[in-house]
Amino acid sequence: MLNQEYRYENLSMFDPQSWTSHLSPIRYLFHKIEEINHERFRFEAGVGPYTGKSGEYNAKTLSYFYPEYIRRWEERGLVFHSTEMGGVCWTAMIPRAVYEKKERSPKLLVVLSDADMSDPNWSIHVLTAHDSTTEMAAEHGFVALYITVGDVNRNDTPFGVMQEFSVIYNIRMDGVLLDVTALKETRTNPGDIPGFVYLGDDGKPVADPHACIRDFYGVPVLDISHRWQNRLSGVMEVNAPWIQHPKFDRERFIHSRQGEALAENLRIEYDYDSFDDPAFLAHWEEMGLEVKSHDFEDYQWISCAPKSWLGQREEKLPAVLIFQEVTYQDPHQPVAALAAYRQYAELAASGELIALFFALESVKDNDRFYDIVVEAAREYPIDLSRVYATGQSHNGYFADEFAHRFHNKIAAVAPLGNHPGIPEPAWTTSPNPITDEMIEDWATHDMPTVLVTSFAESRNQGLHCRQDDELFSSAARAYQRRQRAQGCPGNTVEEILAVLQDPNPIRREMGYPVDDIWVEFHDGAPAYVGELKNREGKAHFRLVMLKNQSHFISAQMPAVSWEYLHRFARDLDTGKTIELY
Repeated sequence: MLNQEYRYENLSMFDPQSWTSHLSPIRYLFHKIEEINHERFRFEAGVGPYTGKSGEYNAKTLSYFYPEYIRRWEERGLVFHSTEMGGVCWTAMIPRAVYEKKERSPKLLVVLSDADMSDPNWSIHVLTAHDSTTEMAAEHGFVALYITVGDVNRNDTPFGVMQEFSVIYNIRMDGVLLDVTALKETRTNPGDIPGFVYLGDDGKPVADPHACIRDFYGVPVLDISHRWQNRLSGVMEVNAPWIQHPKFDRERFIHSRQGEALAENLRIEYDYDSFDDPAFLAHWEEMGLEVKSHDFEDYQWISCAPKSWLGQREEKLPAVLIFQEVTYQDPHQPVAALAAYRQYAELAASGELIALFFALESVKDNDRFYDIVVEAAREYPIDLSRVYATGQSHNGYFADEFAHRFHNKIAAVAPLGNHPGIPEPAWTTSPNPITDEMIEDWATHDMPTVLVTSFAESRNQGLHCRQDDELFSSAARAYQRRQRAQGCPGNTVEEILAVLQDPNPIRREMGYPVDDIWVEFHDGAPAYVGELKNREGKAHFRLVMLKNQSHFISAQMPAVSWEYLHRFARDLDTGKTIELY
């Protein structure tokens, strides 16, 4: 039951107004351009040169790709990359030198647009309308990043797109230009936009932002380099409208021990802006933790190690590889990462483990993480037989696949905030769909897995998957794939769906068949725990479903995942799983 009188020191962390000073004023410029685009320059369905035509359908962007169009620009030296983030789609036309990561400091032109995405030709119509800009990109070697929304995006997802793009291609964001054609066409003075402040190179507000607009190969632009990043993480999405769900009571969450624990994480992010802040490093040092930045092949990774263990060689500690972005491109990212996983940092401070942070945006790039742990083991007393992987949302998918790619070295894995099953490629939101061939490969080895999710994952209904014409049977098939991947005896689709009518209320609530089930309490909230036994009778898959939580990293997740992970080790000679506890 909700008790609005449950209060604590950091309750204000859930008030969006508390974070106003952490928001980039550039967001208001983006919102205004998106508003103008939606009202005046929207790409309507059924209007454009490709109307009535069909190409290769991409389910992630809900659009047709046309190979002949892509080849045309490839011949001009541009690589096509198109995908989606949080309902916002983006397409980049990338000079080959940038694509091959030979050019680290290109100019990046950001072009915002608005389209009715019910028309699968929306993407090609956006692109062809900007052919002249793409032509300039090919001629002069800059990146054209086309970001398309379906309405004004108040969640600042376009900033996330820009961050994602910079990480994928490891570019410095020193030359980011925003196309302000919409302002020019409507004679909108940027100085009149409420909330918008343009900072000069000296960090002081410019009296007349309009005077800073310049021409860039025929496009009016405003330089937004080092001005666009917000200084808050996705954990604040607890306030976002899109994350609300019938099974997530925001007010009850905030006025509870769950909320209090998360607010302590948020406070760290609120108090410190960048990793270079001496006060941020001192915060951890006071609890006996060395937090340090390292470089590997021009990528940053972060370590958290108990100070009294530094230089120790006789005894060794397990290592948890936390898939979370800590890139050079955004100095606030390491702060946000340690704040989100504060509980793992505190476990490190107490001498339980060493935590390493790193994540890029592709499976191949993330293979570097094992090279990093080997490098870390030269500096820190890491027990390489007890290396674990974890991550949340798309980083949870990365952690899961990473563990299976390095199954003879990783002891166990904890994906967080993901589907209990392994959705088929047509249904997944994973950045790297898991094919049937991969499922069969995973089944050839033993990987202890604890999957921590919630009953209120965003956009998920009934069996925690999108509704389809098969009465949610796609979710049941996803669970079958998980059973196969973990080497467990399987259930039929009918048996999986029948759990929703199970006489046991705990099993019925969880919604998935498991061998053993119980309820635990963490931070005053119930966690439904179920285990599946593999064909050897070992409970090497645990499913934990948290009550009253949505799609964010909670304080409960490290605790419930570490309780399971630390029980396992890996025999590095045979690759076999060792049960320690």
